Amino acid sequence: MSPPSWKTPSVLLITVPPHFEAAALKASTADAVVLHVLQGESPLADIVGVRPDLPLILLEDVDEQGALPLIAQGADYVLPTGSSMHEIARAARFAIARRSRQERRPSSLQVGAAPFADAPQLQAIARLAGGIAHEFNNLLTVVEASVEQLFQGLPEQSALREAADGISTAAREATVLTRQLLAFGRQQTLLPAAIDVNRLVTDASSVLRSALGDAVLLTTELARDLAHVRVDREQLAEVLTNLAVTAREAMPGGGTFTITTDMHAVTDEERRHRPWLPGGRFVRVRVSDTGLGMEEQALPHLFEPFFTANRATRGKGLAMSSVYGVVKQSGGFIWADSRVNKGTTVTILLPPLDVAPLARHEKPEKPARSALRVLLVEDTDAVRQTLTGMLEWHGFSVTPASTAEEALEFARTLRFDIMLTDVALPGKNGPELALEFRRMSAGTPIIFMSGYSANSIDPHDLDTPRAFLQKPFPVQTLVDRIHEMLAWAKDRDRQPNRSETRS
Repeated sequence: MSPPSWKTPSVLLITVPPHFEAAALKASTADAVVLHVLQGESPLADIVGVRPDLPLILLEDVDEQGALPLIAQGADYVLPTGSSMHEIARAARFAIARRSRQERRPSSLQVGAAPFADAPQLQAIARLAGGIAHEFNNLLTVVEASVEQLFQGLPEQSALREAADGISTAAREATVLTRQLLAFGRQQTLLPAAIDVNRLVTDASSVLRSALGDAVLLTTELARDLAHVRVDREQLAEVLTNLAVTAREAMPGGGTFTITTDMHAVTDEERRHRPWLPGGRFVRVRVSDTGLGMEEQALPHLFEPFFTANRATRGKGLAMSSVYGVVKQSGGFIWADSRVNKGTTVTILLPPLDVAPLARHEKPEKPARSALRVLLVEDTDAVRQTLTGMLEWHGFSVTPASTAEEALEFARTLRFDIMLTDVALPGKNGPELALEFRRMSAGTPIIFMSGYSANSIDPHDLDTPRAFLQKPFPVQTLVDRIHEMLAWAKDRDRQPNRSETRS
């Protein structure tokens, strides 16, 4: 079933001058507002004040850094003034879908009787955090690829290998931070799949034990016949790891960390205490510790960024904020119960998936590396140059392009085995480039990459969920994904009477 967010939205276009009329805006039945300021003062704040419920698309010629304060003021997306109606409608669809998810799954979090609300200030911080994370992800892509090249060129006994290893470690830690920034703003790209939560907990046990340390005992109580859920496996594993790290901080003298799973039907009594909970059955994951606990007045702030409780360092940084963001973006609900010196329990409810899990496929065998031609489209010079050099080192023939138009010129005269493109490009964006490229080179697989993609990639644009890479990524991951997509395309072409449809 296609979500309602993919339908063509109706928009109210406001141009200044003349000044907009508040009464007309209040009475509007449009799905979104498009604001184009030709001259004079922008009424952005006034429009947000009159209709905060409507997504707002701002047409203004600014770079990414200039767009950030406009987003912080209330714009959902900032597009160039020359954007096509297709581009505007696309941005409106994503904004409407985001608002629709928030309406169906209220974004306020209640702990006991006190609400944790997504205040406008936090929403602005989240948008800014997402923009900053995008810029850092581009930089980290260059750092990680360059460090890989250093390792390949340094002799085994070189004293510089220790320095290169330090750079690599710092880059990995920075990558975790940027992903937490995106998770807090619910702006990361999730690749959901049908998973068994019990299997995930079991597989993650060794990582969790390492995060908890020797002084904390890990125990699990996993229910039989647990329904599968549709979530991003990697992100849910990171949720458990973040909860383990914060629990360890609350148990400086050691203790017990327990994960339990079961099927849970929300009762009327629960809904009286937490009215934002819907009825129905859920996969319930409860994560408990025997630590210091928290005062009642501190509980409502647990998932706020950089919150630190008085009695422990629980919640310090973005770990708990990212936990909240991932659960909400996955369609779930989360809250915490705690008592001083009695420990803390975090409860997560995830909607069950009533279909059999997807079958696992063996890792495809890599085809020969020689003579594979890659069209690489990336507008950031440093990223493009670094990826070109590293892919060539791995044996690919790479044709780099900085814009969609340049890439299409190459595609008119050259044949490629695969295209790798950034999502956000000047002029035509990555999905629009892909649409034209597919007309010229039908069947050629395409991999999208982005460091900030909440407003830039539609799942319908992907041949398969594996056709997307989140920046930054190790070059070896990119190489493996290229071979995987080539094998996928080969298998697809062998299917009899196959038909390709994209909506």
